[in-house]
Amino acid sequence: MRRSAAFLSLIAVLLISAVAAFGDGTTGSEADKPQSDKLTWEVPCDMTMAVQPLLARGYLPIQQKARGAQKPHLALLRLADGKIMWSIELSSDVAAINAEKDIITLALSDRIAAVTFLEGKVLWQEPVQGILDAGWQTSPRFKQSQWFSDLRTCGQGIGGVLFMMKGRVYITVGGILYAFDAASGKEIWEQKYGFSLSFPILGMNGLVFAASNEGLTAYNADTGSLVWRDEDLKRSDPIFVIDDELYAADDVGFLKLNPSTGKAIWTQDIKRDSAENLYAFENRLVLQRDADVWVLDRATGDKVWSEETGHQLSAYSNGRVFLLGREGGDIQCYSVKAGDYAWHTGYAQNNLGRVFAAGSVVIATNGFGVVAYDAEKGEMLWQRQAPPGELFDTATWAASDKAVYYKSAGWVYGCDPRKGSWVTAVTGHFFFVHWMWTNGEGLFLHSGDPGLSTIGGLFVKDKR
Repeated sequence: MRRSAAFLSLIAVLLISAVAAFGDGTTGSEADKPQSDKLTWEVPCDMTMAVQPLLARGYLPIQQKARGAQKPHLALLRLADGKIMWSIELSSDVAAINAEKDIITLALSDRIAAVTFLEGKVLWQEPVQGILDAGWQTSPRFKQSQWFSDLRTCGQGIGGVLFMMKGRVYITVGGILYAFDAASGKEIWEQKYGFSLSFPILGMNGLVFAASNEGLTAYNADTGSLVWRDEDLKRSDPIFVIDDELYAADDVGFLKLNPSTGKAIWTQDIKRDSAENLYAFENRLVLQRDADVWVLDRATGDKVWSEETGHQLSAYSNGRVFLLGREGGDIQCYSVKAGDYAWHTGYAQNNLGRVFAAGSVVIATNGFGVVAYDAEKGEMLWQRQAPPGELFDTATWAASDKAVYYKSAGWVYGCDPRKGSWVTAVTGHFFFVHWMWTNGEGLFLHSGDPGLSTIGGLFVKDKR
């Protein structure tokens, strides 16, 4: 059949438009993905415990429990090569874990113990009477990606109420706050203080702050003596310590407190939200919540601006806040310092599900597509569409300045953050990926069904 010149011209225009929509060939569907890489190493792992001080040194504590075994093991994994440095048998599953310098402390169902970081030698074990307060806020096997993205866990380790500061271990059991020497296990002091909430212990400058149903309390970290107590702040959940400043989210509002006296320096009338993250940027505070974000003057607590967002938490990076539109179809960027609206863009895939910040790039996804934008200007950098029959995961992701990693049920993908060119693509069973993290050199992911899960490491050659 002969085609008219006009018809052929129309087809050419449509093809050119399609190419323009998907960029220079580094974007489009996942059909052009490279040959699948393989995990560099893989180790059986019942549960990962990403304690920040150990991650920074290149190590990850994991819990291993063989099928049919009565007792689990705590092991230390070296991320560079997947080598198990040591493994010790435990009396029960880990309820909480933390680390400071060369000592790892952990709470089990019936005891507190300390282990040396390098050798895995048990320094001491102390039986406890009662139940460890708080405990896992979400299931450790199926919600770890959510748990580990929460920056509030950095000070208290992972799991329940277990805080370390200057060679001391502070833990609450049955409404009693204990202080132990981390090296010897000697009890230094104990205080009955009430039952805790989700994130009740933090410390700084010789003080330990504990929130409970009896109020927010400060103790002398060395002696356990009461320094102050505010019985009006009975639901201080969470509390934050940033640059020697103390903040609390309570039913009465969001407060900045004098850490020495407990007196409120200022109070902002913001209803407490259990899903809150706090960032400081120069003279501003950024308070992220489920449905909105607030930027406050750090000295006075005055509102600089606030804005509602979509149904997911907003993203923050380098003094910028990125919000979903209220209907989930666009992205808005605000400058924290100036309080100015910076840019706005319609999401290329429509029905936006979530937005992530990765340095100078903002990543948006709705399950059917992944789109990258320049964080400063809002220009679209690249986009990819999910293959037929697949959906991208909007919850589990990892990013560095070298790669953005995202996944579907059958693949883990890695792209250059700004170009969208391939870094890696790995096929496997990734429906359950409970934790995914990158240090810029490798990608590490915990995946698999309960009882059959593994922790794997991936080091890839630069494909850019």
